Amino acid sequence: MDKIDLKYTLEKSIKNHELTFAYLKTNDFHERFIKSLKILYETIKEDGCIFTCGNGGSFSDAQHFTAELIVRYEKIRKPLNSITLGSNFSNITACANDFSYENIFQREYEALSSNKDSLIAISTSGNSSNILELINYAKNKKRNWILLTSDKISEIPSGGIVIPFPFTSTAAIQECHIFTLHIFCRALESLIFDLD
Repeated sequence: MDKIDLKYTLEKSIKNHELTFAYLKTNDFHERFIKSLKILYETIKEDGCIFTCGNGGSFSDAQHFTAELIVRYEKIRKPLNSITLGSNFSNITACANDFSYENIFQREYEALSSNKDSLIAISTSGNSSNILELINYAKNKKRNWILLTSDKISEIPSGGIVIPFPFTSTAAIQECHIFTLHIFCRALESLIFDLD
């Protein structure tokens, strides 16, 4: 424990957090957030499903968000329809074995989704091949999709909404992603159920 410079560790983490979170206060973020919220709101109003996905920590965030839609965020209300792609291990292993790991999300989405649904994909780098395969499929089907990512993304896909947080560290990006998902939850509860 004596070898750890706790003050430096805290200050570095806080600085990364603050630099990345600063994007939340920009007009660019507000515009992208409002467009995204409109998509999610219309999906729920049309009895559609909000699909989510991610890898690693982003997968956990996707499940976290789905749980808050289905169970609740802050208020007791009716459940909202949401599915996290990749939650069925048999589907993942079968698809990875018979086709490719790059197709694990796209294959499930193709089987379960319809035009009234929307997608939130989460990728810290924005370069995950299975996420890009899924977005490409959704784009070709002219379906609504949102990508939470960072400005590390190599090539920004068209046809949907990309929210690229400025990269300082993977942790700071993930903190911004879950914060954004929480704002979506709060806003949807307020819009749909008139809850403050």
